[in-house]
Amino acid sequence: MKLKHVLAAGIPLLGIVIAGCGGGGGGGDSGTTTSTNTTITSNAQGTTASASGTQSASLAANSATSLSNLATPISGTVAPRYRSPLAGKDARFNTLHAAEVKAMNVPKAKLAAAVQKARAAASGSRAQTTMTPGSSACLDGGTMSYSGWTDDVALTYSLSLTFANCRESGTQMNGSMTAAGSYSTSATGADSFTITVGSGDGLVTSADFKVEMFDAAYTNLYAYYLADMTVSGSVTPGTTAGSYQFSFTGNGKETYSDFISSYNLTLANFTISNTLTTGTGTSSGVDTVGGSVSESWTSGSTTQGVSIAFTSFQTTWSMTSTYYQFGIDGTVAVDFTPDATCNGNTADGTYAFATVTPFRETLATGALTQGHITINTTTHVQVVSGQVVVSVDGQTDTSTYSNLTALEATCPIQDMEDNSTSTNSGGSGTVASANAMLITLSWDTDATDLDLHLNYYSTTAPTASTAGTWYMDWHQTYQGTGGVDVNADGTGDVDLDYDDISGYGPEHITAKVLPAGYYVVSVNSYYGPTSTATTNATVTINVGGTLFTFPAHAFNTSDGESLPGVAAAWYRVADIRVNSDGSVNVLTPDTTLQAWHDGTFGMTAPAAAPKASR
Repeated sequence: MKLKHVLAAGIPLLGIVIAGCGGGGGGGDSGTTTSTNTTITSNAQGTTASASGTQSASLAANSATSLSNLATPISGTVAPRYRSPLAGKDARFNTLHAAEVKAMNVPKAKLAAAVQKARAAASGSRAQTTMTPGSSACLDGGTMSYSGWTDDVALTYSLSLTFANCRESGTQMNGSMTAAGSYSTSATGADSFTITVGSGDGLVTSADFKVEMFDAAYTNLYAYYLADMTVSGSVTPGTTAGSYQFSFTGNGKETYSDFISSYNLTLANFTISNTLTTGTGTSSGVDTVGGSVSESWTSGSTTQGVSIAFTSFQTTWSMTSTYYQFGIDGTVAVDFTPDATCNGNTADGTYAFATVTPFRETLATGALTQGHITINTTTHVQVVSGQVVVSVDGQTDTSTYSNLTALEATCPIQDMEDNSTSTNSGGSGTVASANAMLITLSWDTDATDLDLHLNYYSTTAPTASTAGTWYMDWHQTYQGTGGVDVNADGTGDVDLDYDDISGYGPEHITAKVLPAGYYVVSVNSYYGPTSTATTNATVTINVGGTLFTFPAHAFNTSDGESLPGVAAAWYRVADIRVNSDGSVNVLTPDTTLQAWHDGTFGMTAPAAAPKASR
């Protein structure tokens, strides 16, 4: 059974979002090395420690996911992707992880093919065999060159790939990747590997491994991913199907930018050792973490982020068909830049966790049934009568929250993805002038297919009986037309870049022109979530340089895009009115408009193969 199916249920226990309580987070300095634990003398400080410090488990899990996306073992018989429920609940990493997956799909496939080709050449030679250096053409232009060797006796290999304007799958790649390691011919043997993406000096520059992301016609560049990262590790299959043990160590930096905001992740001797055990109806995992992680997020002139250093840090989780539980032990040192405050206290500090009783949540209802974690011995975060209570030894006051997510929301920290409302959020706002728009969709579970839709009325005031003029959805991604030709100039003006049918996105609709009229932005849950598993969709809309963000929307229903559609399988994000003077109003959705969700508007949808066959 695939691990992604084992962990399909989105667990809303540790909705961990690192940012800067009240004061914002900060940049990418090295982790604080405070040697003594922060003294907690009040309930307000205890709440701050709980909301700030517990987020470290999620950051560790998400950093491990990043390493897995970059360097899933490709040499031997096992190639698990790291999965953790703690990572799945952290929405700010959705965009980065989606970008990593898309950026690395082609190069990792080519690297795996080169390894297999080298091994085939060496098979039976009983000696080291050097590949003849060469190059091959990429599907849509550019080249990839390769060199290396493999040893069929020592079961080792070393390969190098260099990409030069290599275009495939809507990406253009430049830079180098190297891989070296050992492999086992036994089904239970261990593989080890070291993969370097970029120059390996740990400094992200334009000369490192760069993947530019385009629409299908390579006419619209909407984002780029840049990496200089070295990942080493090993993996050993477990004794039961789906079980394994592996470790990752990462050093370096990666950047993702959609030209609106940018995100940076830096790892310094970050190490995570993971043991996953699966059985009939059960799974469990233990992550042991060391080293440090720094992240920073920039939008406009604002930069914020955090650095965290881990010491003897461990998270333990388990899942059955009825409940999920986790515990945290070890020490983290948290350092925000600029300094952040929450509840009138600094959010920076050094926090030592100890699990007295693991937190447990009933999957069917979300009810908390147990849990008790201490922070710096004096602060207690525990479940009492189904609620989370924070208390500090020697203090009479306590704080009570409906769940851990509500606790952490007391320090809402903006970071890579802000899922709370802001000045340009909540479904309304005005832009004085705009002639282009970028809509971005991402979500937080794999094996899930969400679809981004944009519908257009040529009038600025449609009614329930007004027919639509045109629409953009996944059908048009595969027509080779570059999208809808709005101004009849022979080229596509509104285009969906990518139909991600397995998860996490991002999907983008780019409108290069904005004729006056009325636009409807919506998301369809085509496949994936069920009543016991939730997929959280996040949408941003950039209109003329002004970014509108919206709260995450939870899906637990899919409809296969059946018509007229299942209401719960649709999320009406926003309506947009472009006025004749060029001004733009982002509006609360008017759900009375005709057939906004079925993609027809009195016109025939472009012919396309069913999704299941693509």
